[in-house]
Amino acid sequence: MKTITLISALLLAPISIANNISPLSVMIEDSNSYDRMNDYQVKNIITLAQATNKARQLSNGILSSIDLEISSGIPIYNLLFQEAQDFREISIIAENGEIYQNQVINMTTPTPIQNIDLSTAIKNAEQELQAKAFLASFIDNGEVASYEVILLKNETLYSVIVSAETGKVLVVSKDNAIAQEYQHTPNSTSAENISLGTATDTAEQLIAGKAIFSFISDGLTKQHTITVDVMTDKAITSVLINSLNGNVINTKSIEDQHSLSKISKQQKIISIEKASMIARSTKAGQFISAELFIEENQPFYSVNIVRNSTIHHVKINAVTGDILEVHEEVVGEIDAI
Repeated sequence: MKTITLISALLLAPISIANNISPLSVMIEDSNSYDRMNDYQVKNIITLAQATNKARQLSNGILSSIDLEISSGIPIYNLLFQEAQDFREISIIAENGEIYQNQVINMTTPTPIQNIDLSTAIKNAEQELQAKAFLASFIDNGEVASYEVILLKNETLYSVIVSAETGKVLVVSKDNAIAQEYQHTPNSTSAENISLGTATDTAEQLIAGKAIFSFISDGLTKQHTITVDVMTDKAITSVLINSLNGNVINTKSIEDQHSLSKISKQQKIISIEKASMIARSTKAGQFISAELFIEENQPFYSVNIVRNSTIHHVKINAVTGDILEVHEEVVGEIDAI
């Protein structure tokens, strides 16, 4: 899913947390990122604190997320700040601290999607490949608005890119990155009675918005569910649907463009660096990502630490610094730093 930007990660990650799914699925660029991180010992890259200090020289906003990725063989810190009505994405080369990217992303209105909705893109991809979709998302690489649909065919996962303007299938390729991260998921798709496209339609009609992300979540939630994230003018709502009968189980607002600023004014929160330090004091390993979330008006950080073949997800109270939850996810052979 190399065309998904960091802002897409911001949009997709909250539902991942809600379902105990690692945000790494959208933050890590490709399947070799974990392995290649072994090539960059801590002494060879700038620290998390140095990266955030550098970025804060360019933004006075709220630092809501940071992740370390390998992009085209280069280790990069990606930082996302909320500034009034917009977000600022700053990328820093971890080897030398140089600014790689500094851009403002307007989030006052939903990304315009004309002509083709997500459910139609899913149906077009399924027809093209004669296979069943289990994950789909809106992507924007700055040039062409499109959708990516992940399908399972003959025990192989494929990525299908569909134009959001015309509905035409643009690219079909094997998706090894998704295969590695969701290797336990595809086997569950055969149990679904309700298709991903149908569930996406249901969610859009319920919320009266545009679906930007949907996936069959059986193998991860241990329930027969399909999750659909729908964007409206002011929020993203996550709709949980029973994948056996199509009934809506519940809905939950997972993103509000003003929520972080409201919370920060009402409560003094610890820094993302402090949260990362707390997480690493609990679970030793290589920092991968940290993100600030709001749940029932309570702010918390989700910090991901990787060691060997395990990702440690640490949930931290953003006001007190207390550790709320720790759970582990084995994702395969990973070389720890």
